[in-house]
Amino acid sequence: SGVATAVFRNASNGQAVIDQLQRQTGAQISIISQQQEAKLGFLSAKAALNDPAIRDEQLLVWDIGGGSMQMTAWRQQAGQPVADIFQGKLASVTLKNFILTVLKNSPEAKSPNPIGSWRQSVLRFVQFYAANEVSPQIKQDLASRRVIGIGGVHGFSIRNQLPGKPHRYSLTTLSQLSQQQVWKGDSELPGDYRATDVSNLLLVEGYMQALKINEVTIVEASLIQGVLLQ
Repeated sequence: SGVATAVFRNASNGQAVIDQLQRQTGAQISIISQQQEAKLGFLSAKAALNDPAIRDEQLLVWDIGGGSMQMTAWRQQAGQPVADIFQGKLASVTLKNFILTVLKNSPEAKSPNPIGSWRQSVLRFVQFYAANEVSPQIKQDLASRRVIGIGGVHGFSIRNQLPGKPHRYSLTTLSQLSQQQVWKGDSELPGDYRATDVSNLLLVEGYMQALKINEVTIVEASLIQGVLLQ
C-alpha cells in the first residue's frame, strides 16, 4: 500500500494519476489530507527515534516537503490526547517561486541562485509568515519540546549540505552555512536539487529564528511506517 501527499492533493489530475498507478502496480494508494500526513509523520518520527522512554508530549515533529509543511505535537487536555497541528503552504517549491517571481522578477527562470544580497529579504519574508501563520498553541509547544525534522527538506536537502551530514543541527550552524551558500550559482552547487537547496536553508533558518527553535534532530521517517503503526 502507499500514500500520496501534497503534489497529488494540489494537482487537478491527482486522482487520475493515482488510479493509473494502482492499475499498473496493483498497489492500494490513498491521497491523504495534510492533517493525516501530519499525524502519520509524528507516528513514524517517534518510531524512528527508537527510544521507548520518550513520551509524545516531549516531541514536536516538523515535516517539510516540496508543497506543504506540517508541525505536529500531542498534549493532554482533560485527560485526553489532543493533536496540535500547523498546516503551512510555504514550503520548498513555494519559497523558490517567491524568490523568482516577487524578488527577482524572473518567473521563467529555473533557479533563484545565486540569491546573494536577497538573503535578508527572504529571511524577513519567512519570519513574517512563520510569526503570523503558526498558532500560539504550537509556539507554546515549541518552548519545551525537542524538535524532530522529517521529510525531504530536513532529511536530504539540509543534511546533505551540512559538513559531515549530521543527524542534528543548530540555528547557528545553519546561519553560517546559508551566509556562504547564497553567493553560489548553480555551477558551484552539487546535486540534482540545487534549484531549491539554498532557499531551503533560508526557509528553515527563517522559521527557526521566528519560532525560537535552537536545534533540530533529523530522523529518516516513512509515512508508510506511520500507516503500519496506526
